[in-house]
Amino acid sequence: MKLKTAIVCALCALSVALFLASTRAAGQAVNVAKTKDQAIDDLVYGNRILSNEGILDAFGHISVRDPQDPTHFYMSRGIAPSQVTAKDILKYDMQCNAVDAPPNTGYGERFIHCGVFRARPDVNVVIHAHSLPLIPFGLTKTPLRPLFLMAGWMGTDGVPIFDIRDVAPDTNIMVTSNMFGDALAKVLGKNNIVLMRGHGETVVGTSVQEAVVHAYYAVVNAQLQADSMKLGGNITYLTPGEAANSAKSVGIGRPWDMFKARVGKIE
Repeated sequence: MKLKTAIVCALCALSVALFLASTRAAGQAVNVAKTKDQAIDDLVYGNRILSNEGILDAFGHISVRDPQDPTHFYMSRGIAPSQVTAKDILKYDMQCNAVDAPPNTGYGERFIHCGVFRARPDVNVVIHAHSLPLIPFGLTKTPLRPLFLMAGWMGTDGVPIFDIRDVAPDTNIMVTSNMFGDALAKVLGKNNIVLMRGHGETVVGTSVQEAVVHAYYAVVNAQLQADSMKLGGNITYLTPGEAANSAKSVGIGRPWDMFKARVGKIE
């Protein structure tokens, strides 16, 4: 009887492992670009999707590390994300200097991107946005925490907050130098998202698909948390185990494909 029970338990464990593996393989679909062309194509769609889904408006930006030269990254010239095409993509070094491009053609806050890329070799994509539902959590002592399965990747300790006042007083609150970029990256630490007091948020990921989907659901989670707080009472957040397991198991391929279909073909 004990042997039979052990066999049944082992088979159950194997079934769960296979299910989770198949879910990650079919759903997670973290498609890290292997070539320059793929990286730029993903980057253009990332811009358009973030604009189309209301994460970015006329401001905000996304970058991707060069898969063939990790000491450089790609980002659009300084235009609205909804207008970005492959012709608008510039290449930058790790000091945020544009390669073979006129000066001052890029985004003023490109230093967010090179700061994170310098500090985090594991990061291939950086998104900076000014999402309204997230900004209040950077202004108050209420921590932003994951409370539904699509936000487990945020971690359960509360999203860190970068306050530029800790670096210099009376700035324009924009990250316009490597000093500010390094300071932001330090607060980000090993997290996947950092709030920016009175400004917005920065989300990082291993692929354009992952970072874009995470940026979208960070906004959804903030809206859900704010709505839950209005109802009063204690909020049931994800446990560390729930957050870790949902982050591994919930796919990003399906939402990415849906977002991309909404944008359609880019001429």
